Amino acid sequence: KDDQRGMMKWKKYIEPNLPIPIKNRSVLDIGCNSGLFSLYCLKQGASYARGVELEDRYVKQANLLKRVYSEIDGRDYLFDIIKKNMLNTNEYLNRTFDICFMFNVLRMIENYEQSVDFLRKIGDYCRFLINQYNGSSYESRASQTYISTGHFQAIDNTSATAITNTVYG
Repeated sequence: KDDQRGMMKWKKYIEPNLPIPIKNRSVLDIGCNSGLFSLYCLKQGASYARGVELEDRYVKQANLLKRVYSEIDGRDYLFDIIKKNMLNTNEYLNRTFDICFMFNVLRMIENYEQSVDFLRKIGDYCRFLINQYNGSSYESRASQTYISTGHFQAIDNTSATAITNTVYG
């Protein structure tokens, strides 16, 4: 059921807003949960995906889904799931990525200044950043502040309450 809901979100809100084709691209998924969006990218031809997740249960789910999808599809997906706090960027940002997904992660950061700093660090390693936030005032301010640097632009999808803001480079 979660897979069906995830696929619906992917098809309706995320895929139409991807700034570049996913084929042969690298993906960073911060707060990846069970890794479904990373796996969708890999199934569509992404060359590599890295998921960053703090909670053990989601890391286990992501590893299980990777094994299941690999077995069903008869191929080995290059998907690393790293159990780390997203703020410890030096522990997982050791290469550049074409696309970075961050769905509802800014709300986990304690304040506005930390959010802007986090976005800057991620932006140094990611060509395109797709960010969803739930509309809290500092999440919105942090995203808009970072957008104002000229490094990223915002696309608002007002028809989608699930994906309220997409930011890309």
